[in-house]
Amino acid sequence: MKIYCKTLALTAVISALSMPVLAQSASEAGSPGMRASTDSTAASEAAQMVAAIATLRHTLDADKDHLDSTFEAELDHKITLSDGTVLPSHAVLIGKITRDDMHAAGTSEFALRLDQARLKDGKTVPIKATIVDIARPSSNTDENPESNNWTSETLTVKQLNVVSGVDLHSEIASNDSAVFVSTKKHDVKVPAGSEFKLAIGPASNTSTSTN
Repeated sequence: MKIYCKTLALTAVISALSMPVLAQSASEAGSPGMRASTDSTAASEAAQMVAAIATLRHTLDADKDHLDSTFEAELDHKITLSDGTVLPSHAVLIGKITRDDMHAAGTSEFALRLDQARLKDGKTVPIKATIVDIARPSSNTDENPESNNWTSETLTVKQLNVVSGVDLHSEIASNDSAVFVSTKKHDVKVPAGSEFKLAIGPASNTSTSTN
């Protein structure tokens, strides 16, 4: 009887010790699945997007612009979205300053979200736009206009020093169009005339507002 009790006790101890290991393994096995799901969502959204370029109308300044401030960028060329919506040349893309939902690391963060396009007749249509690159303000004497070579294979962008001392972080899967990060406090400034290279598509059903 004593031997039997000791055997039961030993079995219980072994089972208890093995449980955290099993839990950890299950958690670790789940992480790649979550990543794959996120990547799949981003790839699906990217497939519905087209490349475009828009010119920033006014300077964006982290010292002056506050949460929910709006800004505008003018579309350089006509594009047709995957749902058939046509955004003509000079259509105005409307965005706002929002909170960073990508949790980009840095001292100063400045998140933008372009979510509407205003047509020439004043009608607005919902869009989803990701900033994939920025070209500094160009002069009228430039012989070679900027082009946007983005493809649906690019789901994440991390670009250093897109403007002075400021890095660009963007993800197709994010609700934000981009997050600008500076290592210096309150030093995010994007000058008027900067050209946003964009991936634009119809508003995603999964897009949500950030409070």
